[in-house]
Amino acid sequence: MIVDPTPAARAASVESFASSIRAAHDLASVVSSTWSRLISIDINAQQTSFYVPIFRAVRNWWYPQSGTRPFVALLFAGIVNFATDPTQWFTVTGLLVAAFFAVALAGILLLVRHRHRLWQRLRKLWMPRKTERQIRIAFYERFEGVCRQLRLVRPRSQTQREFAGTVGPRIRQVVQSPDGLPDLPPRLVEFFYRARFGDEELPARVIEELNRDMTALEQALKRPRRR
Repeated sequence: MIVDPTPAARAASVESFASSIRAAHDLASVVSSTWSRLISIDINAQQTSFYVPIFRAVRNWWYPQSGTRPFVALLFAGIVNFATDPTQWFTVTGLLVAAFFAVALAGILLLVRHRHRLWQRLRKLWMPRKTERQIRIAFYERFEGVCRQLRLVRPRSQTQREFAGTVGPRIRQVVQSPDGLPDLPPRLVEFFYRARFGDEELPARVIEELNRDMTALEQALKRPRRR
């Protein structure tokens, strides 16, 4: 005996999807026809549909029928007139323009020079405020920043404790008078583990001591060992 295992509700289910499928086909047809009509056209159609209307709009904006040119057009025309007329360069207007460009150039150079600091300040404005837990482990972020000065960057496959073991020998190579600084990374990482993974509230004196040692390390890096 041959039977059909298809559910009886299959026809109704197919009909419910028919409207969305038809809408998708219609949308694809509209996109295809729009692409063929507006994009895949010859140069004459491009001139008629795009370039000529844009040129007319710009010309009407630059030379309006009312006779009153917009401020941007007047400003641009004044700049062109000033740049092509050397007799205006040594006048009061010329001195003002030169001072303006000098200030603008100095501002650009200042922004380029302090771009990292400016970017950090902008990030602080837009980024959400750090949680209490992130503030407690800020000393470790400072430690990795100092390690980057030693050209040491922790790989993702390396734990913080393993990374700290590679920093001490590098400090002995670079710093002229380590004075216990090579022992700082393992000790600092242990406090980091307790705060980060043990959820321990580190005392303020411990944080101050770690930051004081980090300051000593930063100052020691400014006086490297002479080779």
